[in-house]
Amino acid sequence: MKKRMITGILAVIMTVSLAGCSGTGEKGSSAGSTTEAVSEAASETASSQDTAAASTTASTASTEAAESQTAAESSDGGQVSFTSAAVFYPVFEPNEIKEKSIRMETPVDENKIMAALQDEEVLDESCKILSYEKDGDTIKVDFNSECGVLLMRMAPEEANMRAEAVAKTFCRNLGADQFYFYTNGHPLETGNKTYDEPIGVN
Repeated sequence: MKKRMITGILAVIMTVSLAGCSGTGEKGSSAGSTTEAVSEAASETASSQDTAAASTTASTASTEAAESQTAAESSDGGQVSFTSAAVFYPVFEPNEIKEKSIRMETPVDENKIMAALQDEEVLDESCKILSYEKDGDTIKVDFNSECGVLLMRMAPEEANMRAEAVAKTFCRNLGADQFYFYTNGHPLETGNKTYDEPIGVN
């Protein structure tokens, strides 16, 4: 009788254990399914983010291209063209005049040349053109008094090099060989020179 009771108890324990193992297996399977579902969701999210990023990049590139194209159009809707222009500038150690090529909007005129000379610091912002005249291969430019004062205050050698750089820049870009440099209606004067004759640039 005792042996049967013990055998019955052992049978119950084994049944419970097997049921527990079976339940654990199902739980493990369920956990595995949950992990796979989370992984798939994460993969789909990452894919969506990659697609969104690619779309944003394409949109940015398209916007930049449009802005670049707009920059190449004038205010009246026409196309803007550019050319290569030469700007001459003085270098003082050693003393020489050098040439630099820059991009300039066409048509090239005296105001764009003046702006380029100021950008390269050959002349400063106080210098303005009062009048401009081109007759054959000769250019005459009358600058304001401030420009004359600026050059007069420099060492004569520096002022003369700047005046020559201005003359070369105007003549090279506007098709001339001689340049008259005036300030407020009078020939430019530096510390040791009066420019009452044209500056030859060839």
